[in-house]
Amino acid sequence: QGTEHGPRGHTAQPPGGFGRFPMAEDSRKSPEEILCLSFNQDASCLAVGRPRGFDIFSTESTALLHREDCGVVKLVEMLFRTSLVALVGDNLRRQLTMWNTKARAGICSLQFPSEISSVKMNHRRAVVLLRQKVHIFDLKTMKVLHVIDRSDQAPGLDPGLCSLCCDPERGLLAAPLVAGSQGASLEARAGLVG
Repeated sequence: QGTEHGPRGHTAQPPGGFGRFPMAEDSRKSPEEILCLSFNQDASCLAVGRPRGFDIFSTESTALLHREDCGVVKLVEMLFRTSLVALVGDNLRRQLTMWNTKARAGICSLQFPSEISSVKMNHRRAVVLLRQKVHIFDLKTMKVLHVIDRSDQAPGLDPGLCSLCCDPERGLLAAPLVAGSQGASLEARAGLVG
């Protein structure tokens, strides 16, 4: 049995609890390209990066909550269900833009020397992962607190692999780091980020 379309083109949930997120305003149009997907920290929203910008959907109702046509978005990270979103979208993926969805504008932009692999946030910190470095920022001021060198990273290891604890009081960050000059031993280290 297929799914039935509900009001305003939203798709009703089929048996089993899995819904479909509407990808285009008009079902006759071809679907938009998806460049990235990410849930917010409590999984109440799904952010979708696209060549024209980004969309935010509710995971409960699959309703479109926000659509922004701000240019290419290759990485998008939400801060819970707040208006703050971290975007990476330039061709070289070297620029991070902190975006306010209520104001529909950028708050600040930061340039990095190499490609941004991932961005993580909690209420106190923003973490930007590059292939050879991890940058940890104070979220309110976007000032650098720590830079962790990981220049001896093992080949084939995803440079975006990281988890930041959602509880700002715990301040835990877990990311694989390589010990030794030849990259022979790989450790996952957890540490306080402030």
